[in-house]
Amino acid sequence: MINIPLFGSDKELNTFVDDYSKKNSITIDNRDFFFAVAIDNGKERKLFTKSGIEDLVIEDDLFEWYTKGYIRLRNDEDDMERSLGPDKILSMLRLSKTYKMRGDGRDIISVNITPNLQTLRTWIARVAGIEQKPDEDIFKYSNDFSVYDVKTEYEGRQQYKVLYFWDLRYQLLLERNVHYSTALVKKKQEKQFEKKIRVVNNKDREVLTGEAIQEFIKQALEDQNPEFEDELWDKGGAKIFYSSPAQYKGLNDLDYLMTSHVSDDEGDNDFSILKYDTYLKKWTLMSISKYFSKALDGEEAGEYQFDKFQISQHAGPLGFLGPLASFLTSNKAPNLKLGDLNSKVKSIKVPIPKIGQTQRKNMIPGESMELEPDSWRFEDFAGIDNQSLLTTYAVHSYNTNTHEFNIDVFDNEIRTVSEKFQEQYLDGKFIGDPDPALNFQLTKGKKEQKVLNNLFTLDQDEKSRAIKGRNQLFKNLIFLNNAVSLNVKGDTHRRTGRFFSLDRKDPYFPNEFDDKILGQYFIVNVKHIISKETYSNEMLGVKPYRYKAPAFETDKVHE
Repeated sequence: MINIPLFGSDKELNTFVDDYSKKNSITIDNRDFFFAVAIDNGKERKLFTKSGIEDLVIEDDLFEWYTKGYIRLRNDEDDMERSLGPDKILSMLRLSKTYKMRGDGRDIISVNITPNLQTLRTWIARVAGIEQKPDEDIFKYSNDFSVYDVKTEYEGRQQYKVLYFWDLRYQLLLERNVHYSTALVKKKQEKQFEKKIRVVNNKDREVLTGEAIQEFIKQALEDQNPEFEDELWDKGGAKIFYSSPAQYKGLNDLDYLMTSHVSDDEGDNDFSILKYDTYLKKWTLMSISKYFSKALDGEEAGEYQFDKFQISQHAGPLGFLGPLASFLTSNKAPNLKLGDLNSKVKSIKVPIPKIGQTQRKNMIPGESMELEPDSWRFEDFAGIDNQSLLTTYAVHSYNTNTHEFNIDVFDNEIRTVSEKFQEQYLDGKFIGDPDPALNFQLTKGKKEQKVLNNLFTLDQDEKSRAIKGRNQLFKNLIFLNNAVSLNVKGDTHRRTGRFFSLDRKDPYFPNEFDDKILGQYFIVNVKHIISKETYSNEMLGVKPYRYKAPAFETDKVHE
């Protein structure tokens, strides 16, 4: 493990920052947070004050297992690295010491941000001993990053230093050559395999793709002691034999293994998302169907929905028709259970009340979180994507053993995929009338396969061939569909792979537009932005369904 000690202390950087943050509370947007950001080069360690940080941006993207960002620091006359006097004297006077940038990817930044709820406690609550502490696996953002680039900027006479960073594990995999083979994994799993490892064929050297990915991470990041969330780790539905090519870095190996992965049979061999969870401090590999199963719980928000946002009417007063609209309005976004507080099930953890204690709530619910008109934007399904990327994928393959050509069409045919998508990802997962409807129109040209994509793969396994066809269509139906971007007051619990819902604040008359935009969105990108005295989140969510199917003319469509 890269252990970067404090000069005169044996505390690891992350532990040091965690301890310091518990003593350092800052106020942003009239809310209090425990906060600490430090940088370390192996000998020197420097804490950044809130006043010295102009901007701090951390980005979480669903398609990248790591987080990244940048920090923009005030750096007048290069005072970060240029000393005004001896460091020992500056330390005695409790003035900021200098820091020397290494510039080799080993300048490590550690960030720790947690909501401070102690300031909300009343005198009565303190006397009663009622705990008000947010659970760390929901609210505590903490991670170590490697600085991969540096830039100097000027605004007038003001000088800034911008440090660009990404997850330390990403930097390590970017550098390392990993001598990895699934044959060695098989040897580890089966002791008797060692004797025949050199004589068996490649098929006997295969392991499940999820197991291959986990064992690779264990080997490549052995010094980081990687941990895995077993309940959120997909073992895979297909097998792979893989040995690292000499020219590959660890990142190339991991990317290749991920492109070969299909989920286990429980997830119907769909695709999975690999993430390093900075809250759990563990790696997860979840099938997309498992994510969607956590969106809804009956008529209420599921475990993975954390926020409910409301938008204004945009249509003026309804006058005397208002009471009628309230009877006609249907519920398109699930209610957040008052007991579980924004559906953050883990955030409650309320023990059996003892004498002198009462049940507590961690955070303010998002039920009344109304969006300003300029803080959200809806984007329609792009027609060019619909017509070119959502068609039948005929997957061609050649069996080198039997010398036969094969074309997989039925399972990759757009009507078959649409029906499967409806059944696997929408029915029972979202609210609809009577069921949620897939936001996708089958034109005559697609039905008659006049619009078709031909692909080729060397994979002999049927499940693996689904990666090129059906699973790619699943991805396109989800991630190229309708989307909403939000800019809201920041909170540390927001992350990708979760859901937020969108609803209207006031009663309204049913219409197809609201059938399209209201409901639950799957979060694919989140930015945590701390800028001077503000903390905000920019979020992007996708929604592949409508509350009910739209009424379109089908006989007048040009083909």
